[in-house]
Amino acid sequence: MNIADDGTVSFERLPDVEQWDYIVRSLNDVAEKENATGRLGGQTALGRAYANLARQIRGTLRDEVPEYAVALNTAADAIRRSQAVELGSDIPRGGTTREDVADRLRGASASERAAARSGFRSAIDDTMANVNAVASDPNIDIREFQKLANTLRSRAMRDKMELLLGRDDAARLYNELDENIVSLELRAAIARNSATQQRQAIAGTVEDITSPGALQMLVAEGPEAGPVNAARRLVAVMTGTTREARALRQMGIYDEIAQTLVGLRGQQAQQALRLVERAMDGEALNQTQARVIARVLTTPAAVAAYTATTEQLQ
Repeated sequence: MNIADDGTVSFERLPDVEQWDYIVRSLNDVAEKENATGRLGGQTALGRAYANLARQIRGTLRDEVPEYAVALNTAADAIRRSQAVELGSDIPRGGTTREDVADRLRGASASERAAARSGFRSAIDDTMANVNAVASDPNIDIREFQKLANTLRSRAMRDKMELLLGRDDAARLYNELDENIVSLELRAAIARNSATQQRQAIAGTVEDITSPGALQMLVAEGPEAGPVNAARRLVAVMTGTTREARALRQMGIYDEIAQTLVGLRGQQAQQALRLVERAMDGEALNQTQARVIARVLTTPAAVAAYTATTEQLQ
């Protein structure tokens, strides 16, 4: 390599693949040093420039030299693998944007994506453990549970999952997380309702228990309110075999549902009432039958009827 007086560079012999790979690693090292040094803890413009240049060179090498692409897909270097695991761990965090994930995955090899998925799985396990702990502890504010649950259910979270896992795998994982959170929502409702009853018993009160009934806990207003979420919770209770679902049924949810349906008109309401009566006789409901009941119970007429009945009882 020759450097002229005016600063221009000319090569007597162009770098080979190994030398280009070392150049890429050096560029990534410089970019890494610029991390967390920019405004608001982000990367500087210089760091982004070096990282983009490194990706561009590595992408060109991968296209021009098939053997190099095979080597990259077989095993990423230790630094890139560590960065990929860190990226996967950052995905569930609210501070990690969709743009961050897309930028850092651009040009990633198969082994780097696998490392990112590994980091993501560990982060999801940790997050779900925290959600589980908060849901089960009646002494922790319910808003703390809702904050964690909403983070996992957010549209931004789903978009970031799609960038890493692909649309189909992300959809399956998102639905699985949603089902788990519904179960934990029931556990949170039971834990806090039980705590209310215990406090009243200790105080020796003779007044009626003022905590929500089983049905009200499932359709009550809140950050996750709405017919879709209420229907999902109702179906989970009526068809579920978990401890939480059994507990809510024992708390008299079918009695409350039947009382609400009796005051409603229409063929669907009558069909739902017949299904509830069968469930009260001990027959297990399937998903389709539970959805029939849930659709009726989440209509404005049903909510109004239940509210009026509750007020009369109080």
